[in-house]
Amino acid sequence: MAEIEDGSGAWTVAGFGTVSMVRTDGSDAIFLPYGNQANGAQSAWVAGLDSMLAVQASYCALPRASLTVQLTARRDADNAYVPDLDWAYLSMQASPGVDLRVGRFVAPLFAASDTRMVGYANLWLRPPLEVYTLGINGVDGADLIWRHAVSSTAFLAQVWGGKTRQRFPRNGVGGLLTNQAVEYEQMLGLNLSLQRGGLGLRFAQMRARQTFITTRGRPESGLSTFGNSQSACMPKENVAKTALLCRDLYQGFSSLEQSFDVNDAIFRFSSLGLNYEAGPWRWIAEAVSLQHHSRIANSRAAYLTMARSFGAFTPYLTLAWHQAQTKTFEVAVKPAYARLVKPNLQSYRPAGSAGPAQSGQSLGLRWDAQPGLALKMQIDRMNPRALGNGVSDLNRVGLVGKNLADGPAIHIYNLSVDFAF
Repeated sequence: MAEIEDGSGAWTVAGFGTVSMVRTDGSDAIFLPYGNQANGAQSAWVAGLDSMLAVQASYCALPRASLTVQLTARRDADNAYVPDLDWAYLSMQASPGVDLRVGRFVAPLFAASDTRMVGYANLWLRPPLEVYTLGINGVDGADLIWRHAVSSTAFLAQVWGGKTRQRFPRNGVGGLLTNQAVEYEQMLGLNLSLQRGGLGLRFAQMRARQTFITTRGRPESGLSTFGNSQSACMPKENVAKTALLCRDLYQGFSSLEQSFDVNDAIFRFSSLGLNYEAGPWRWIAEAVSLQHHSRIANSRAAYLTMARSFGAFTPYLTLAWHQAQTKTFEVAVKPAYARLVKPNLQSYRPAGSAGPAQSGQSLGLRWDAQPGLALKMQIDRMNPRALGNGVSDLNRVGLVGKNLADGPAIHIYNLSVDFAF
């Protein structure tokens, strides 16, 4: 980290990055560590899935105000490394222990949110995918952070809000081919943490409005295409008999739309975290819950990491789990209109999401070769246990392929060099 004085203030410049290689054990599945990437890894070694380079700069122009900017270049939806503006916020100290930030910052959803892309700051080669499925990173908004210490106990409370947009690949195995982005509006979150000695506890919650954007650049229409049609549910000979639309013929169709459509749908996220260090031992645990008030599957996930340091070497073991709820929807035709509707549509069943499930184990070794440089080796054993691709029906993170639940567990081999300066 370098500090440069210019007479009116001070610049602080830092950088970090990762160079990685990934391959699988040769199965037909494709491994995608991030949902915004178009291509993943199979049996041949692939460079670049986790590779990235970032530069962060802060400028303190006033004693109680600073500007922070971070540019990050990592593989995107077009398989390019175009620098992205992850952070760009103005921080002001309202009073001792109270800070206000305005601009773009990292959504504090996970224990490793701030360091999610900083490989050198993390024990693992990458955070466990079973839990870290949600692709929200930079948020445009504001937050208020309160810090307080009593004896050896430190407290932090953070209230934040804003909006963000995550882009999916238009092509490739990693994207939802019918959508090009997901937007989160009216985000409102709370982040609480406590640190006492080697024990750290954390709780986070967020509520937002979620909307899918189609490849045509418009919000997903959902069930309105069916509901506003006549021919979709009635034979041609019956269309001329009535001016009623399909939505008028079914009981509770409006309620069905509200619970199914991903257009301004309510989304809730909750997480609990624990970090404990005792001598050379370290335990990390985290659990999350994702609640989608739409066709997207609700899910729960958790992991436990155990590590022990032997000088510069730290082997670690992670046990992870992810379970999503398969959603089904159905409405019946109103008895008075049963003769108008096609025989196979007496009950209308729009397709809900299949709930992917997975258990995973990771065995890794971190070697802190010198200050600012860490080498890591990690083997992931992933065992899909239900329908669906990956561990998220939203952005296809993890393993993508057909009939994965019917096959054996799949192994992912990872190598990385993490550095910070």
